[in-house]
Amino acid sequence: MPEDPEANSLDDRDRIRELEERLQGFVEVASDWFWEMDANYRYTYVSVGIIEGRHENPKNMIGKTHDEVLGELACDPTQQQFLRRLKARDTIKEMYLCRNQSPGKRLWASVNAQPKFDANNNFVGYRGTAIDITEQVEAELALKAREAMWSGLLSISADAIVICNADQVITTFNQGACAMFGYEAEEVLGAPLEILMPERFRGDHKNHVHQFDKSAMASRLMAQRGIVYGIRKNAEEFPADASISKLSIEGETVYSVIIRDVTSRLSNQEQLLSAKEQAEYANRAKTEFLANMSHELRTPLNAILGFSQVLQLDMEDSFSPRQQSYIGSVLDSGEQLLNKINEILELSNLDAGNLVPEKTLISAKQICRSIIDIVLVRAKSRDIDIRYNVTQADVRFIADESMFRKMMLNLLTNAVKFTEDGGGVYVDWKVTATSFEIRVKDTGIGLSPEDIPKALSSFGQIDGKLNRQYEGSGLGLPLTKKLLELHGGHLEIFGQTGVGTTTILHFPLETLEVNPH
Repeated sequence: MPEDPEANSLDDRDRIRELEERLQGFVEVASDWFWEMDANYRYTYVSVGIIEGRHENPKNMIGKTHDEVLGELACDPTQQQFLRRLKARDTIKEMYLCRNQSPGKRLWASVNAQPKFDANNNFVGYRGTAIDITEQVEAELALKAREAMWSGLLSISADAIVICNADQVITTFNQGACAMFGYEAEEVLGAPLEILMPERFRGDHKNHVHQFDKSAMASRLMAQRGIVYGIRKNAEEFPADASISKLSIEGETVYSVIIRDVTSRLSNQEQLLSAKEQAEYANRAKTEFLANMSHELRTPLNAILGFSQVLQLDMEDSFSPRQQSYIGSVLDSGEQLLNKINEILELSNLDAGNLVPEKTLISAKQICRSIIDIVLVRAKSRDIDIRYNVTQADVRFIADESMFRKMMLNLLTNAVKFTEDGGGVYVDWKVTATSFEIRVKDTGIGLSPEDIPKALSSFGQIDGKLNRQYEGSGLGLPLTKKLLELHGGHLEIFGQTGVGTTTILHFPLETLEVNPH
């Protein structure tokens, strides 16, 4: 029976349609994009994949040239190069194209294209594919950025940075390492790390690295067992701080070692230690000298005072008024000198650590009142008013009574001494959130903030003219400060030239009989 041509034709068309549908299915699921252009470089076909997810319709590209589709984006250098190669009818293999998809977001594609020619070798257009390589390119760019940053850090670091593999073979040697060890990088790349350390340490280093490799630590200081030493190309050894870190890259262990030359630092430390020892020796010698001189001066001075006191007993009958005045001056001057010698001796004992407070429970109000009585005679002779609140509640605290009396006597004596006639001195105390304060305030000549540190130093003299006008050794405040520090307290001074000075004794709250906190 003869075949029906129409039936065969229908079968062929069905097969062709089936093949086209199958091909279209492959195109739609393929990761590549497919496109075609005519001889005028206008798109005649674009697969769905090329636009999918980019808010564009492939139908909008049909009939347009590539630069018409891109619009302003056609100015991108990679796009310009692509257009030139199309016009040249080149075969294009894996050419990277970039376009801005949105602000801050770029789309990268790898393009392949083949020019089409008819039977007469006339150019009829292009057929090509493309694949989205944005993630790959961004990963490569990020890697390059990290490598550039790492390279920059390596190049600018003054420390030596040495990287080696699991076999302790050097793979990276930065400029800091070149400067420190005296090698060019090419001389040590591929060499064992141990060439950078004295031979006597190499065996221990291998053991330590082996232990470190087995440990869970990611990094550690190499100087934990003592000073680390490096060795330069010229065989000169030097002390160093060093740390080692390990990192697993693609299953292989990489070690990075950071080394810092500490020659200058150790030298400075030795110089500082030597200077400290010399200063301590000089301070001890000064303390011993002051103590010895004080003892040597006290013996003849006590004799002078003793004879002066004997003469004073008989002076009304035996001496003229002028002679009696001389004897009184000798006695007053001798007593002042003895007080200064005692202060020097006490300061020496404080510096030597020979004084230990004998602490008992004492009354702030009672002792302050008794010290005020002592200086009151001199204050009244110059019409200086000393005030304190007689109704103020007493505070009992634990301290060395003798030392506390000395502190208050020094502060009140200074306040009266440096206050002009007709001025005032005020004493009060209170418990604050942080300490028990005893405050002495005067309306005297005052201290500038710059002069306060000098006033607190031993034998500190603020001003030569003032020192001659207001006699004194300058030991009162330093002694008070040191005595207070023996009790765990601290001294605070506020002053203003021409206005007055406020001095505050701060005792710890723990010294109070009843701690309010």
